[in-house]
Amino acid sequence: MSGGRGPQGDVLFLERVTITRSGTRLNSDSGRYERATGMVHLEGHVRLRDSTTTITCDEASFSENQDRVDLNGRVVVVDHDATLKAPQGWYDRKNGVAQLTGGVSAKEKKQRLTADQAFYRRDSMLVQARGNVVGDDDDNHTRLEAQAVDFDRRARLATASGQPLLRVRDDDGKETLLRARLLKVNSETRVAEAI
Repeated sequence: MSGGRGPQGDVLFLERVTITRSGTRLNSDSGRYERATGMVHLEGHVRLRDSTTTITCDEASFSENQDRVDLNGRVVVVDHDATLKAPQGWYDRKNGVAQLTGGVSAKEKKQRLTADQAFYRRDSMLVQARGNVVGDDDDNHTRLEAQAVDFDRRARLATASGQPLLRVRDDDGKETLLRARLLKVNSETRVAEAI
């Protein structure tokens, strides 16, 4: 550890960083702590572990005051069996909410999703995908397309709005299309509801 005085006041330069706060552990190869702002800037193999969620990325900035981590570079969020990936985002540690931006991809078992951005709510296990959302379910041979999809991982229920379209392929490869103002699709019960 070394330090100095910079534009942000006292600055400590850190190596092999480990921060533990209320059950959350944050690690990186190196970092910089700005005492006056309460900001910790982390670089290299950044890893955050918070109850059921693990997040990795190239760089992060942790605000002690806001209890928030800004994430940059190869962001990966893993919670239970789901994995979400994006170039950037942030994580609100106190509320267990992550927002990923810059093109998001997600996978859980044989289900995949892509979108412009997504929120993930850890405690409710809700994924809220926005912008050019495409969800594929290999087991059910379905594809759901919309501008907005809320997927409740516990109930296995996707609610799609913004010109939603459900494509279903039968065993012979024939495709059926379903359009509505609002589509609700349950991947467990295999029921789709058009509203």
